[in-house]
Amino acid sequence: MKHLDFWSRLGSLALAIVALCVYQAHALQWQAAEEENKQQLAEVQAQNAAAEGGAVSYVDGTYTGSGDGFGGTVSVSVTVSGGKITAIDITDASGEDAAYLDKAKGIIDSMISANSPEVDTISGATFSSTGIKTAVQAALKDAVDTSAPAGGATSYADGTYIGSGDGFGGTVSVSVTVSGGKITAIDITDASGEDAAYLDKAKGIIDSMISANSPEVDTISGATFSSTGIKTAVEQALEDAA
Repeated sequence: MKHLDFWSRLGSLALAIVALCVYQAHALQWQAAEEENKQQLAEVQAQNAAAEGGAVSYVDGTYTGSGDGFGGTVSVSVTVSGGKITAIDITDASGEDAAYLDKAKGIIDSMISANSPEVDTISGATFSSTGIKTAVQAALKDAVDTSAPAGGATSYADGTYIGSGDGFGGTVSVSVTVSGGKITAIDITDASGEDAAYLDKAKGIIDSMISANSPEVDTISGATFSSTGIKTAVEQALEDAA
């Protein structure tokens, strides 16, 4: 019996070590993908800025792109017809957990309805839906019709607005103050699930959003998921201020 107990304990320890190794492998994968994702986002945001203020119009065609999800690369095919996104198909997501991926696919209808990838990620499947979103952004970087007439600078209704988004460790909540039609303050009201060091670094996105008077800025390299949580929370808060 003592031998059985020993082997049982040894087996449990081995499983725990394997689980830890898998987690560390994912963490390294996310870190390695941050710079690539940042570059893709910057390219898309630069192109979208050319059409700021008006409805985005895309050049008809089929475009492909990829982004990093929870378990690996997510690849998509995006169809544009009549200047609008008409279909988004996931062509490969073999590394994703099936249940999370199925839930994450809810972001597809949101992007088609908004005719834009700039929508909220799916709570409960944040990383997988971020992978889909990033892949669509990458696909559309060559589809933005820069000949569309540009509008004026964004102006928001004065007031204080609240919103939330999913960071690395949980929900990030913010309060956004608008005065004179511009964002004047962004305060994080709750981020209790976030790692303190990553959150402190991620807060650098706040000054960028205030300076741009828009949440459509680059995330912070080295704190991608925490800064994405802040960005998503601000996007949600400003939905009532437009």
